[in-house]
Amino acid sequence: MEGKCFQEKFGDIWLRARHNALANLIAAEKAAKCLFWTEVFVALLIIAPLASIILSQEFCFFKKWNLVITVFGSLGALFFTLIGSTREKQRMENYHRRAHMHFNNIAQKARRGDMIDNENECKYLIRSLEEMFEAAKNNSYEPTDDQYKQAMTRIKNMPKLPFEIKLHEKKSNE
Repeated sequence: MEGKCFQEKFGDIWLRARHNALANLIAAEKAAKCLFWTEVFVALLIIAPLASIILSQEFCFFKKWNLVITVFGSLGALFFTLIGSTREKQRMENYHRRAHMHFNNIAQKARRGDMIDNENECKYLIRSLEEMFEAAKNNSYEPTDDQYKQAMTRIKNMPKLPFEIKLHEKKSNE
């Protein structure tokens, strides 16, 4: 009877950890995509002054606007890399990658719970997993509600959930 209780608790921890891991993975992928396009924009800002200098030799437009293009490109690239959103997007992606790893680790350890026969070992593992979960969820970049919904959709599409987990659909009040 107690084994069933532990199995339910391990299943609950696994589901919460897997859900958070997938939501953070989705958030990391989105942050990586935003970071990529920001870095492309910064690269264009860096290339603009160089291209302007080269083209000023041949075209009148670039002779007149070379200084403006150079200042705009240089200061824009400096702003986006040192002060602006590039660093923030890098921090966000790194955070979500680490959070994905931590929650994934918790989920994997929870899967081992059904192999333990000793009640004290089960209690110890549950307590340590809950402590790890609490420490891991203290985050500054929470995935969005949409990312959590996408993560739950991935979980629902898994071929087989461990611990005989039954996902219940919320019924809307009509």
